[in-house]
Amino acid sequence: MGHAPTPSHPLPRTSGITLQMILDGLKRCGYQIEFSPAQNRRGITRIAAYAGPSHEVHFVPPFATEANSVLRIFTLEEAMSHKDLCEAPSIVFLENDECVPSGSLANAAFVKSVNRAGASFNTLVVDISNYLFSIGEFISSMSEVVRAAGSFQELVDIAENFFGYFANVTDANNVLIAHTKNIAPNDLWKESYQLEDC
Repeated sequence: MGHAPTPSHPLPRTSGITLQMILDGLKRCGYQIEFSPAQNRRGITRIAAYAGPSHEVHFVPPFATEANSVLRIFTLEEAMSHKDLCEAPSIVFLENDECVPSGSLANAAFVKSVNRAGASFNTLVVDISNYLFSIGEFISSMSEVVRAAGSFQELVDIAENFFGYFANVTDANNVLIAHTKNIAPNDLWKESYQLEDC
């Protein structure tokens, strides 16, 4: 069975963090998503990690009033022991020789560290924590630009650094206002705005 939980801080309630956002962040860290549940857009406010006796991790206890907003992270062994808790949003860490079990945990996402050398369950928990911290920094940076009445280009620049893919802003007449400077759009986008070099 898992260790007794130890308290930690809840995530910001206004951040709108979802399981899909976390899975996207894990892909960028080198994890392979073996399975993602259909219901992966529920907001998350707390994290609870469940590990077997050989792991040393800290836990955030789920509160009954927030049961749907807790992201639970499991080893496969612990997920099988806590099937009743393994509902979306949940992430199950698979060792390289483990496979997604059929049917019984259909509401959980399963990840492997295929492209993340030396990753373990503990590494996954730390990577998720770091990613959530970076989301907080991203939201804070965007908020500062808005408070300072900054430009759309400043907002797009921040988004480019965080998301790592092309983005643009247009007005109601589809006139280009801002776009990512270092990530090229696809050719169809270039043609529609008649731009040669972005």
